[in-house]
Amino acid sequence: MGGQRQTFYQMEPMHNNAVYYWFKRFCGKNNIRFCDLHSLHHFYASALINEGVDAAAVSGALGHSVISMTTSIYCHVFQQAQAKAGDAIASVLDFSNKKKKGA
Repeated sequence: MGGQRQTFYQMEPMHNNAVYYWFKRFCGKNNIRFCDLHSLHHFYASALINEGVDAAAVSGALGHSVISMTTSIYCHVFQQAQAKAGDAIASVLDFSNKKKKGA
């Protein structure tokens, strides 16, 4: 082993913290603000939901076995996204503040 450089993936069982430390070093070397992987997981889910991705697709992307797990964990994010959708359609259908054609 002397001067051999250890690689991230060597076809051997990894220590359970290996990915965490690899990601931390990666962020440091690339001047990226470090956040733990659990926070990154929640950011990913929230970003998908806020972009309008449906619950089934988000659940699959997160590896959840049932959609209800995703909807119960992220119910507040789904509620916020639903409220934004309601506001958006209300804005489109609000003709009171729009100029009439030809006026």
